[in-house]
Order: sequence, then C-alpha cells, then structure tokens
Amino acid sequence: MYDKWLEANPKDIVWANLDDGALEMKSRYLISWAATIGLIIAWAFPVGFIGTMSNVSELCVKVKWLEWVCRCMCSCVSVGRLTNPASYTS
Repeated sequence: MYDKWLEANPKDIVWANLDDGALEMKSRYLISWAATIGLIIAWAFPVGFIGTMSNVSELCVKVKWLEWVCRCMCSCVSVGRLTNPASYTS
C-alpha cells in the first residue's frame, strides 16, 4: 500500500512564509487604521461642502452676510443645486 496523506506533507510547506513577524503585523495594523481614518477625514470635506451648497437658500436666511448669494442666484443655480449633490458624491 502507498502512504496516504490527509493533510499537507510537512516537506511541502515553506515554513519561512508562515511567520510575518511581530513588527510587520503591527505595521500593517497601524497602516490600515491610518488609511481608514485618513479616508474618513478626507471624504468629510467634499461631502460637507456639497451639503452646504445644496442648502444655500436656507443658509442665506440664517447667515445675513451671505444674502448676496441669494440675490445673484438664477434658475441654473437652483437646478444645479438639486442635481450636483448626487453627482458630486458618486
């Protein structure tokens, strides 16, 4: 009878590839957290700006020094105000 293996043969395993090392694992962990936090912060600025632009008419009423924006608004600005938030964030 032939020898049968139900699992991987220990001679076929490259044991050096199994250990990433503590420093490499910690650096990957920190880099992934830094990238996640960085993306959240970076994405907050355009979303906040677009949200502000979509509510310009309400903002003109609440903030008096922005009344000039409401006076110079035309119909194209109001149409853009409705369509831009969805198109800019996608």
